[in-house]
Amino acid sequence: MTFNHRIRPLQLAICMTAAWSGSSMAQDNMLETIFVTSDRQGSAIGDIPSSIHAVDRELLDTFKQVHIGEVLNTVPGVVFNRGNGQESLLGIRSPVLTGAGSCGAYQVSQDGIPVRAAGFCNVNQLFEANTEQAQAIEIIRGPGSVLFGANALHGAINVINPALSGKPGGVISVDAGPNEYGRLNLGINTEEGEHQFGVYFNGASDGGYKDDSGFDQQKLNVGHRYDGGNVRISSSFAVTNLNQETAGFLVGTNAYKDSAKKRENANPEAFRDVQSFRFHTRIEGDTENGTWMVTPYYRNTDMTFLMHFLPGTPLEENGHDSFGLQTLYSFNSSDDVNWTVGLDMESTDGLLKQTQAGGFGSFPAGKQYDFPLRNLQIQPAFRPQ
Repeated sequence: MTFNHRIRPLQLAICMTAAWSGSSMAQDNMLETIFVTSDRQGSAIGDIPSSIHAVDRELLDTFKQVHIGEVLNTVPGVVFNRGNGQESLLGIRSPVLTGAGSCGAYQVSQDGIPVRAAGFCNVNQLFEANTEQAQAIEIIRGPGSVLFGANALHGAINVINPALSGKPGGVISVDAGPNEYGRLNLGINTEEGEHQFGVYFNGASDGGYKDDSGFDQQKLNVGHRYDGGNVRISSSFAVTNLNQETAGFLVGTNAYKDSAKKRENANPEAFRDVQSFRFHTRIEGDTENGTWMVTPYYRNTDMTFLMHFLPGTPLEENGHDSFGLQTLYSFNSSDDVNWTVGLDMESTDGLLKQTQAGGFGSFPAGKQYDFPLRNLQIQPAFRPQ
């Protein structure tokens, strides 16, 4: 089969002009090199064999998002549905998974440390990271390596803490919006010799669009960085608290067409209370042929919520404590033989308890389950470059 296509002189001239213009622009305006840290190292985005999208501080300042979904929905390949308050359903080059199907599908980390232990995920866990004051947010689209985290089955999100480098100073801002929404943002950083310090806080309160559906949220990040040349130490302390009144579903045939029902809340008793605490210290240095990194960390989470979406609306309490260690060594030779090797270890103790105040059909009142959970995880990693 033969195809014939005649190029007219005008078309040829346009193509040649466009090609010349593109070549000239490429020479005069080199593309900006974007560095990301999702694999725990500062690497040019073009050097990482993954599809990564980085949202920088400038864009985050433009958004000043109330909910992280306002940012993530601008990222190609990401589908983000906001739930009530700070809740969410996420899809990264995948279906939007719910319930148990979402657990283990996406790795959510802050400064490379997962906000939840493997096996203890929550579909809404993005509210445990300080995305409101982040320096950047990195989205890995598609399956990731162990360097991104054990749960990076469909993708990963890494929230970078506010940068401590730069001119010492502070910032304060106040935001206000409809439905009694208000937010206070505070930030200050200082420098003493080789040491840099930073404190960032934001607190938000929202009355909610529906009746009895507001939330109060506070997030605090304290950071320290020491630059001793061949050895660098970065420490981060993060605390979050969320108290949310949850709105139930709109029930009834064609109920969504009744404008009088749009602010009704069928479950005014529903709520979600979440507290989290994380601390890590990253120690890194240089050798003759590479770099090394050691990061011990501690994590604690505690959540209580009324599951209004289940028969009998049971109360679930869950939480866990984790001690972990991340190690990494990158070898770079003059013969372009580069590789990265690492070993991660984490020990977690947790609990899961569910009780129901009143009986509902075959679901009895009282304690439905109450058991401790323990997890020991060891992850070796090797990646040639």
